[in-house]
Amino acid sequence: GKKDVFHMTEEEHQEREALYSRICDTVCRAVTDFPEAKLVAPEGFQSILSGISQVWGKKGTPGIMIHSDSEGLILDISVSLASASSLAETGKQLQNAVWKSLQPLTPQIRAVNIDILKVEK
Repeated sequence: GKKDVFHMTEEEHQEREALYSRICDTVCRAVTDFPEAKLVAPEGFQSILSGISQVWGKKGTPGIMIHSDSEGLILDISVSLASASSLAETGKQLQNAVWKSLQPLTPQIRAVNIDILKVEK
């Protein structure tokens, strides 16, 4: 049966927080490998989504949203890029890098979405 997120034990809750926190650290490191990219908080984004699914964003890690559903975890990562010359290419490389770095961490992740929110002029 599908677990109700509101009936998680304290232990499960702590395990999930620990996992989410490791995911955030891993994503941050992966993004750091791309000098032209940086994580940015999607302003006002959270309020739209919070009614739909359980949304978790660690304070201090703006730009990373983790959603869970019965299939696993979905990551939405918001970044700004230094130049517009290779948006699609950089987005794809970033997505691959993040995906690769997360695989050893947890099999639960089923999607990584990169949202390019703005381009630094």
